[in-house]
Amino acid sequence: MIDFVEICRRVATGRLVSEEKFDRVLFYPKVKELIQRYGIKADLENLVNQDDGIADAVFHAAVDLVSEVGVYCPDSQRIIELSRDEVLEAVREAPGPCWFGEDKDRKLYPVRKPDSPDIPPWCHIGGGVIYENEDIAFKVVEGIARISEADSISMPTFRRLRDMPISTGSPAGLLTCIRSVEVARSALRQSGRSGMPILNGIPGAGSAVETIAASCPGLGLRPSDGWIIGFLSEMKVSFDALNKCAFLLNTGGRIGPEGGSILGGYCGGPEGTAITNCAYFIVGILVMKGRFQISFPTDINLGCSTTRGVLWGVGVTSQAMSRNINYPFHMLGYCMGGPMTKSYFYEDTAYLLVAIPSGASAQSCAPAKAVVDNHMTPLELKYSAEVIRCAHKLSREEANEIVKRLVPKYEDNLSSASSGKSYQECFDVKTGYPKKEYVDFYSEIKKEMANMGVPFDY
Repeated sequence: MIDFVEICRRVATGRLVSEEKFDRVLFYPKVKELIQRYGIKADLENLVNQDDGIADAVFHAAVDLVSEVGVYCPDSQRIIELSRDEVLEAVREAPGPCWFGEDKDRKLYPVRKPDSPDIPPWCHIGGGVIYENEDIAFKVVEGIARISEADSISMPTFRRLRDMPISTGSPAGLLTCIRSVEVARSALRQSGRSGMPILNGIPGAGSAVETIAASCPGLGLRPSDGWIIGFLSEMKVSFDALNKCAFLLNTGGRIGPEGGSILGGYCGGPEGTAITNCAYFIVGILVMKGRFQISFPTDINLGCSTTRGVLWGVGVTSQAMSRNINYPFHMLGYCMGGPMTKSYFYEDTAYLLVAIPSGASAQSCAPAKAVVDNHMTPLELKYSAEVIRCAHKLSREEANEIVKRLVPKYEDNLSSASSGKSYQECFDVKTGYPKKEYVDFYSEIKKEMANMGVPFDY
């Protein structure tokens, strides 16, 4: 496989084109052509695809997309061109399962296949939601660590440092990135899970210098953690992302590329969204040298992951990747509904039942699209973890039948779904435990999902 230095050379010497030309002349027409070339057609009545031929067609189309279009760097305005042989070599040399964590919390992140009941998925919970201060962020991580099903966490960040507002790239922003890791580590230690891995890198880091500062030994993340580095939509990578990769590849950090194609944008509909989403996995291995990956396709109009078109793409992407590449990954969904809303729990369940029987591991779905401060609590994450831990017992056919009944419960009201209640409204801030109202709500919604066929481990 070509090395990272060669990637850097191509960033500086590749074909010079404008970003508009890349989007409109090279990328968009090629996606449309590939859909026709492989005869890919979404079935929006059956969101858990059961046709392996479609999954494999999406994979082969993704290989063609990468080798025929490449990856664009807006900073240099050049294309990182990748030959078909180089792409297929990267597929063959995918890194395989990966260890994370330390001591009793050290675990192997597996590679799964569709309909694989004997291989439980990796259970990643939490998200980079912003909280108003570090005290609440501490309580949230403490609550997350008590979720026994969790293998790893995404840590939150906070809005203010000593009542001072934070801005990206400022000295205060850099200090906050360092402090956010310290707060998360302290909460994990207090919960008795000091070795639990953090896999979302530095969520508040808007620049490479902030990531590097909060990754220094003694200050931040450990080699047994993971660093998330994002692509830009669609099929683009920035200097800042590559700078993070350069640092981490030389310090032993495990890079987790993240990419999410956008349904309704230059990808077009569900078919193009799935092809592009698969392409991110290939370039994650080839360009960023990823050891694991996160995928989060979204709907351009609603900004969520639980519309029919996105759900179909999530399932087909998971099948295409797990059938063809030896590479651990998890799917991340963004729900419209927030904490203590039925919409959140319906959306979360549907998303996870599409992804996991299709061969993916998963992350707890983000409430209120992860854009409302303080709107994520350990209780909806506990629910996600319970679904993640049992969903692999279902076949794709069984999961599809449940999803067909779930989606109509929320889809007509997605645009008006409530962002729910804040952590402070759902939990006792002093004790860090949920209030009775939320406990009762949780019990009822879990009972409803069990009656629909979700095979919880009680």
